[in-house]
Amino acid sequence: MKKSSFVVFLFILISMSGTVFFYEKNVNNQHEDRYNREQETASSPVQQQIFLSQKELIDKVKNYYDIRPDKQYEDNLGDKNLSVRKFLDKVNQLFREGWENRGFLEIDMLTQRFIASPEISRTEKVYALWSAAANAETNFQYRYFIDSLSSLSPVELTDEIVAGYYSTDSTERKVGLLRLMGTIPGAMNPSVQTEDQIQYINDQMAKVRSVIENDIQATDNSLLFEELVYLYPNFSPDSETVSLFKKLFNSKNLVLNKEEKLDIMVDVSFGTHKMQNAFIPQLLEEISSLGSEDTEADNIHHPSGERFVALLANAPKEGISTKVIPDIKKFIEEMEPNELEIVDEPMKYGNWVKSFLKYGDKLLEDEATAMTDFIFGLDDPVRAAALVSVANEEILLKTIHDERLPSFLDGLQSALQNQNSISASGHELIREELDMLLEIPIPEK
Repeated sequence: MKKSSFVVFLFILISMSGTVFFYEKNVNNQHEDRYNREQETASSPVQQQIFLSQKELIDKVKNYYDIRPDKQYEDNLGDKNLSVRKFLDKVNQLFREGWENRGFLEIDMLTQRFIASPEISRTEKVYALWSAAANAETNFQYRYFIDSLSSLSPVELTDEIVAGYYSTDSTERKVGLLRLMGTIPGAMNPSVQTEDQIQYINDQMAKVRSVIENDIQATDNSLLFEELVYLYPNFSPDSETVSLFKKLFNSKNLVLNKEEKLDIMVDVSFGTHKMQNAFIPQLLEEISSLGSEDTEADNIHHPSGERFVALLANAPKEGISTKVIPDIKKFIEEMEPNELEIVDEPMKYGNWVKSFLKYGDKLLEDEATAMTDFIFGLDDPVRAAALVSVANEEILLKTIHDERLPSFLDGLQSALQNQNSISASGHELIREELDMLLEIPIPEK
């Protein structure tokens, strides 16, 4: 088989089996999981949203960077703009008829077409979506249009967004408005905007920053506190962010418990080198103290530890501050996962091994080679199969080209014949990965 054909064949196998090694959780995308969890409890059926990217909008929408701070609502939403009026009328009609099931789907499709329309200016869309949110009858409806607005970076609505944030008693609505505030910097594009427009955007960002600074130290709502912490670095210099966060995280009056605080610290620690230098040493020390005194379970299996290692495993090493590398190496080398975690969730074990190879003493320049050597060097067939199950295409290619593969496959087959020393789930994992490896044709040298 030709090499190119083999690679295509292998890629298909990997795609079908879901064997992707990288577990990416970008810090900038941290809100998505929390929003999904909130929607699970909503009374209305939740549909997966596919919002347009800002780049797509910039390419499609007329006058995307035309920022109008004068708020001329009549001009923007008057009868002359029939497409805007039809959108709002249809939304209100569906509100009256009921949001459930088909009503929601119709509004979703209508909203996405409206946002993508090149015939309607960005400013018109901003005011139309804000009007739709204002007429929403439930929190879920409100959050839907607020989230739809986020792709437009509605800087013109800063005053209204801030006023809405302070006037509502709903935590869900406050969270949605905070996240909407977080999109305002996206309105900035100096290459196409005038000096007055740029100054206007900076002035609105200063208003948002004031809201964050005031509430982050005053709120007793842990959900709002979490959102404010994530938002603040986008509006403040590193030095000021570090200063405020140190004060907050070390405060005895912090509204979060220890585990909630660590979870936030994991995210904010990776933002910049200054943030890493300020928080990673403290973070590692606190994670290391989380283990149960009654068991031998490693602290690495605590959720904060797992997320920290997952971020480390997938971050470019050159992106981590050299000042904290010794702390990271010590932390990684002292942690070792137990077999139950490997069988149940191989990705956790894979992230731990990647981090160990990246920051430990056994570091090799070639990550795929290092991982392949690690797999073949394991005496435990369950752990070896766990790593194969989360290996990426490059690692699998190196594995099947390696002269150690036949003896490795023999070891997996022997493990399957031993019914006593390996759990049922371990047997299942080994069998799945053995079958996958045996199906891949080994190319001739």
